[in-house]
Order: sequence, then structure tokens, then C-alpha cells
Amino acid sequence: MIKVNTFSIFGILFLSSVLLASGMYSNNAYVLAQQENEAEVEADIEQENKCKKDTECENENELNNQLDITTITEEQQTSEEQETTLTVIKNLVCLYDSQETECPINLTVDDFQIIVDGNNPSPSEFPGSTEGTVVTIGAGPFTVSELNGPSSDVSFEGDCERLGEPVLAEGIIEEGQHLTCTITNTVITNS
Repeated sequence: MIKVNTFSIFGILFLSSVLLASGMYSNNAYVLAQQENEAEVEADIEQENKCKKDTECENENELNNQLDITTITEEQQTSEEQETTLTVIKNLVCLYDSQETECPINLTVDDFQIIVDGNNPSPSEFPGSTEGTVVTIGAGPFTVSELNGPSSDVSFEGDCERLGEPVLAEGIIEEGQHLTCTITNTVITNS
């Protein structure tokens, strides 16, 4: 009969327990890794489902950018609405024998210098223009007059009214208003 040494049995049992324990450890590590992967997959599925519900996955940055653009646009519109402007339009009509005719080549609307006076107008002096010149002006009374034009009949229309002087009109503008004053000069020509 073979005698088994006590130390040998003890060593075999020790090694067996170590091997079993390491096998269990690797199984536990495998199970933990598998659980982490499943959690990540579930999170991805949850995010995907959320995206389907939230307007096809527009991310937070895109939404914030849209909000910023909307805010800036609204601020610009509010600023423009509050700006007070007076547009001065200059027209020139030439008559020959009471009939409208072409004006002489050397006579144009920019021969007439327009002056706007009031609450800090900008620009305050400029040549006439059929397109109109936009003047930024503060609220309150204003006058519009012209210089350097040939003798002619002058009429004012729109948001300005002629005063006693032939080339001077006045008006009142309130904060945020956009008014227009049209000056028409009628010149009698010889041909």
C-alpha cells in the first residue's frame, strides 16, 4: 500500500482550491463585463428612442444655436422698430407751355441741397434724391428746407407741411416712427 504524505494531500487540496477560485473569479469578471455591455446597449437604445420622440434627434447644441439666432433677430427687430427715421424724397417736374416735358440736361434733383433741422438729424444736409435719403432723427418737431435750387414752385407732401416760407416745411415725429417728406419742384422751361 502506498502511503500518501499529509503534505501532499494538503498541497493538492490547496492547489485545487486556488484553481477553482481563479475560475470563479474569471467567471465573475466575465459576468460583470457582460452586464456593463448590456447596460451600454440599453442606454444606446434608450437614447435612440428618446431621439425619435424629440424631433428626430436635434442635439442640444443645435437647439441652443437656433435659440441664440432667434434672440438676436428679435433684438435687431426691436432696435429697428425703435429707430426714428425721416425719409426725404426729392422730385423734379419740368413744364413747357403747361405740359410736362424733359428737364434740361443741366438740371437734376441733386442740384437741390436739402436741410433737415430738428432733434439731432443725421445726415442734416444732403443733395436731393428721387430714391429718398433716410435721416435718423430724434423725436420731436423737425423742419425740411432746400437751398441752391433754381427758382421754381415748391410743394411738400407726406408727413411734412409747408410753412409760410416757400421752401420750408415742418412736421412732428414720435419715437419709433418712420415718416416720409416728399418735396416736388416744378420748373417752367423755355423749350
